[in-house]
Amino acid sequence: MKTSFLTILAFHIRDIREDRGITQADVAEKLGMTSAGWGKVENGKSSLSVENLLKFCKVAGVGVNETLTLSQQSARELLNKGWSISYSPVTDDNLIDGKNLASATTYKVDSVMRKIMEKEIGTVIDGDFKSSILKYASIYMSLINIVPMKFK
Repeated sequence: MKTSFLTILAFHIRDIREDRGITQADVAEKLGMTSAGWGKVENGKSSLSVENLLKFCKVAGVGVNETLTLSQQSARELLNKGWSISYSPVTDDNLIDGKNLASATTYKVDSVMRKIMEKEIGTVIDGDFKSSILKYASIYMSLINIVPMKFK
């Protein structure tokens, strides 16, 4: 199981923004970006410059140190669960896979995979986690136990 620190940071940034009731469009405008560009940052698909991290923290009213410390704590928790954390972007980022799996269960599609996911990892999705990072990691880890050959 692997992810990057950039993905962890991106997901925490999204959580901070949502917790403060700030829209993606507001952040994008204040940073001089498009909403689509900011969306890619929050989804771990695009890196965030140090300059834009500083600007985001100012807009959100949160300290840079606090944001980075939160991400470091999540990285440590994932390392303790056997995850590999890179400081560069990784291909096939499993934390992004976990986020996508969490979203997939909300689709109203009658598929075998959706039914399996609801049955096998529904309790994980509905669980109470202290961060979205741990939720996505737990979802991914649960799914690889269900379908181990696909994910090895």
